[in-house]
Amino acid sequence: MNRPLGASTFIWVSPFADTELQLASHVRELGFDVLEVCVEQPDLLTGAAVSRAAEDNELGISVCGAFGRDRDASDPDPRTRSNALDYLKRCIELAAAVGSPHVAGPMYAAIILISSDLPELLSLSDRIAVMRQGRVVGVVPASQATEESLVKEFIGVAAA
Repeated sequence: MNRPLGASTFIWVSPFADTELQLASHVRELGFDVLEVCVEQPDLLTGAAVSRAAEDNELGISVCGAFGRDRDASDPDPRTRSNALDYLKRCIELAAAVGSPHVAGPMYAAIILISSDLPELLSLSDRIAVMRQGRVVGVVPASQATEESLVKEFIGVAAA
């Protein structure tokens, strides 16, 4: 079985755009069969230009989504979920336009960070779950948490 070998645009440039499509000839020269187009900013890519570059260089195209905090379809905020679905629709439309058999990529954005470094948790988190004796005892938005409130939650002292 002969499987095509591809290279991701993330190797060379981010965000990828129509203006970077000269990369397709380099990918072909390196011996790859497929160019994985990572879609960070959909407005920077057009199906016609990507298709033309693929055809000119005898490459297949794979479309890869770039999901993040503002494109999390599992987020409790309806605006974030809507943004994620709009973005995914644009990726699917691009995939159809360029003949990609799929839209690949991690289609989630939830990251779990376990740390006792409270400043780190507060700076990197959207929501913080506090555990005590192996059980989650509270979940608070990071924007509403302080080091003191997290310590009180952790040791079981009621907030004043």
